[in-house]
Amino acid sequence: MNAIFVTQALGLKLHHQLMRALAEPLRLRQVGFYLSDSMFFRGFLRQNPTFASAGFHLLKEWEIMAAARAVAVDPGYLRKIETELNGGPLWEALVCDRRIMQGRWCKERQDYRPRFSHDRLLGILQAGLQGIERLFEQVQPDVVFSLVPVTFGEYLASMVARAKGVPALYLYPTKIRNYMAWMSSFFGKPDHIVTAFREYEQTGRRDRWVEEAERYLASVGDGEVRHEGMIPIPGRIKAARPGRPLLGRLASLLTGELEYRFTDSRDDNHVTDPVLTFLHRRLLFRIRARVVNARLGPRYVRPDHLDRMDFAFYPLHAEPEVALAIHGRPYQNQIETVRNLARSLPVGMKLVVKEHPRCIGYRPFGYYEKLLRIPNVELADPFTESRVIVRRARLVAAVWSFVGFEGVIQKKPVVLLGTPPFCILPDSMVRWVGDLSRLHAEIADVLRRYEYRERSVAHYVAANMKGAVPMDFYARFLEKRGRYADASAEAGGGEFAAFVDYTLTRVREVCRGAERG
Repeated sequence: MNAIFVTQALGLKLHHQLMRALAEPLRLRQVGFYLSDSMFFRGFLRQNPTFASAGFHLLKEWEIMAAARAVAVDPGYLRKIETELNGGPLWEALVCDRRIMQGRWCKERQDYRPRFSHDRLLGILQAGLQGIERLFEQVQPDVVFSLVPVTFGEYLASMVARAKGVPALYLYPTKIRNYMAWMSSFFGKPDHIVTAFREYEQTGRRDRWVEEAERYLASVGDGEVRHEGMIPIPGRIKAARPGRPLLGRLASLLTGELEYRFTDSRDDNHVTDPVLTFLHRRLLFRIRARVVNARLGPRYVRPDHLDRMDFAFYPLHAEPEVALAIHGRPYQNQIETVRNLARSLPVGMKLVVKEHPRCIGYRPFGYYEKLLRIPNVELADPFTESRVIVRRARLVAAVWSFVGFEGVIQKKPVVLLGTPPFCILPDSMVRWVGDLSRLHAEIADVLRRYEYRERSVAHYVAANMKGAVPMDFYARFLEKRGRYADASAEAGGGEFAAFVDYTLTRVREVCRGAERG
């Protein structure tokens, strides 16, 4: 069997470890890697010096970006490939990648200024497609492993795999404790989880997964629904202190600055100037956060005010994130999303909007001013836990937010504009609205006909647990600090061994499905 591993910076460590574990059971012969983030890759090579000479086929995103500078754009070629791929417009591959479609500092502040010209974007598409087609020709993959795409290259690889009939698996957090699932598509509802859910619904069967799901639901109850990888809500905005941290990290900053300026990282859209990035995050971002929060503070509605209000709740999505860039593309302008929701509520009902706590300091004050100009919109204190607001709301509205599932658990009607996996729940609880002209009617109907179906919720959780594997993906495997980890997670090699066994099961399932197709 041959395989391609499509990686994102830190994800390379996991994919490399997984490749080594799968090499014997899958009898891997040809292996390819799609790589992003040149600085991380150089650090990875220092720890794994034989990787570059191990015979793998490597495609580096920063080399695609360098090649795109000189490519002669052929519109006919791009139109031909778009027709052949038959998986949506090629432009979607660019839209999903914040580093391409937004400004250089889009991770540090709201920055919609285009980074590249239209011709340059077409050059990036052409160079990317040519490189990925070449990688597929070299490897002749039987399966592709990826995370949910956040770069143009990952998205293009998924389109090429689909067009060629190559099964692909995308690692996705179910947000049920620490369960991670390999999905056969990164859009909407995972097929194998939908199948398991429908079987539970039709048969009413009780098994160990249903019993575990019931224990999970009993444990969360009205409490906070935490999941592995979740970022805790901070109690306050951090102070801007550039002095001591800057002195302590001076050597590493200077080393990073030299690497950035005098290596191929200069062509890498994943890498920004280390010194300026440090100043943005440690100084400018925190100053903006304090100024914006101080100006908005008197206008926040507090929990005691909510007790006296009839309202629906909409949590703002963090930006730029996959929830909107891929799963909620029509709703990337959240001001207009809020306006549509507010206008569609029953008369007298307000819409309470809460900023994602990670985004205080990201958006300018003017953004919130525009929200507050909508007559029936109120802003909640961003440091109020979502569950506190959900408990008091009459309705929860979301695009792709997990807060929607918190609403389900707290027995609130939920209206969805996107199609997250839990939209498979009965429409007496969860209502997907694909046509905004129907938004008022659907909101009114779900409020009128709401019925909590406890067994269906347990079946949904059980289907996720059955179709996934517990692993502390963010905290342990990606080594992201400050994230919730599952206290019951198995430490050491046991957790990874279970992940490998689960991966083998899913590979066999999707490959059998491809053969039947």
